[in-house]
Amino acid sequence: MNTKMYNHPATKKSMETLSRWGTKLLDTDSGYLACGDEGEGKLLDPDKIFMAVENELINSDKNNLSVLITSGGTRENIDNVRYISNMSSGKTAAAIADHFVSRNYNVTYLHSEDAAIPSGTCSKVTYNSFNDLNEAVNKLLSKNDFYAVIHLAAVSDYSISEIEADGKSEEYPLKLKLSSEISELKLTLKSNFKIIDRLKDYSKNKELILVGFKLVSGIDNNK
Repeated sequence: MNTKMYNHPATKKSMETLSRWGTKLLDTDSGYLACGDEGEGKLLDPDKIFMAVENELINSDKNNLSVLITSGGTRENIDNVRYISNMSSGKTAAAIADHFVSRNYNVTYLHSEDAAIPSGTCSKVTYNSFNDLNEAVNKLLSKNDFYAVIHLAAVSDYSISEIEADGKSEEYPLKLKLSSEISELKLTLKSNFKIIDRLKDYSKNKELILVGFKLVSGIDNNK
């Protein structure tokens, strides 16, 4: 706007009122104006406006909120050296965790032992099996006021319920390594419930924001 308009008492009073209400105002630039005059009222450089908005978002009170991110794949032990697992590197979860850390969120990273680890500073908790993961998220969500959960862990749909080695039923879970001389090994699997369906029930914060990821395979992209 023109300098005289910008410095008019009505404009200044409106700006003071907005500031009193908590609105944050940026100063104008000074220089050649569209009307041909020179002075205050010149539009601030758009890059400066963008940087100011970005800094406000990064440093806003919301960025002190807590976020829980799950990562990696569950392992279901067969014996003390063998297991079945869902493949997941945890790289996506680690990258997302770093994004939130860089925005000053308090991040708790719940991960399998072999999952990628964020480079930023955050609280880290490990899990192994489906039951471990379920117990961990239940404990964390019920005791902490998380703003959001980003659930990227590759959770097994099945867990081992029984093992039969050469026709002989073995007490499960096994404490020792099964002999490599066994010619036939049968695993009985039981279906697991969907942990993601229970997260809001576990949560202390019933307004929890929940984001889930799902892996699919065999999709025909031509359809």
